[in-house]
Amino acid sequence: MSADGRYGPYGYGEGDVGNSRSKVDWDKVDWGRLQNRCFERNQQRFPPSAAGFTNEMRFGLRENAKLPTVRKWDEFTNSRRTAIVVRAYQGYRYKPEDMFSLRSLIAEASLRTGGEYTVVLLVDIKGKESNIFESKESYWKAFEDAKIPKEFQSIAILWDENLLRNWYPKVLEHR
Repeated sequence: MSADGRYGPYGYGEGDVGNSRSKVDWDKVDWGRLQNRCFERNQQRFPPSAAGFTNEMRFGLRENAKLPTVRKWDEFTNSRRTAIVVRAYQGYRYKPEDMFSLRSLIAEASLRTGGEYTVVLLVDIKGKESNIFESKESYWKAFEDAKIPKEFQSIAILWDENLLRNWYPKVLEHR
């Protein structure tokens, strides 16, 4: 398969002369919304415990957590959904190939399966001084500073070394 055949629908070659595909304004695509709409349309296929995705401050420091400190595996309900987690970091320079790959992963794994998969972008905010979980304002400021492409912002979740240090205090290395 050629690169055009594989990634053409996801933006490859859009600027090329003679390209017959329609041009997409990728900044107006909201992949999180699309994944959630797909899941909602297929919700009858999943147990009631299955839920859509939100990138609202999903993590927090243990002392602010509402979950019990210790959970057992049998306390979790099966949603029959799988998260595909793609890791990135603050300041990562998204190349065109990255964009084509992420778009194709979402379209082919999440949308094509009717919501069995959800693609999540887990973004590492570098530096011990980040304190992104200090407040919602700190989190969203870090979110802006991370330079996540607009079309992927609704699938992005932030984390930092302070979060790992807080969750796993007995682990000495968190990098």
